[in-house]
Amino acid sequence: MLDNGLFCVIFLKIKIFGAGEMKTFVETSSILLDGIDQMIQDGYFNDRTEAVNEAIKEMLDRYKLGKLRLKEQHYSRKEAQKKA
Repeated sequence: MLDNGLFCVIFLKIKIFGAGEMKTFVETSSILLDGIDQMIQDGYFNDRTEAVNEAIKEMLDRYKLGKLRLKEQHYSRKEAQKKA
């Protein structure tokens, strides 16, 4: 990890949904990294890679759910228009 006081660069192995592993560098704030480290200390995660992978997975799940909600709203509007 490189730390210049404001941002840290961490090296992560990112698991891509069963498609093997890819490696990437992530630049983030020291504050966020301290929060991740605290969660690791508290036993929520084994390491930074696990924590970041879980955060990415949750973000993608929320994104997909949001897309489904928009699709549902679109079809609901179409059905309401048919009834009108």
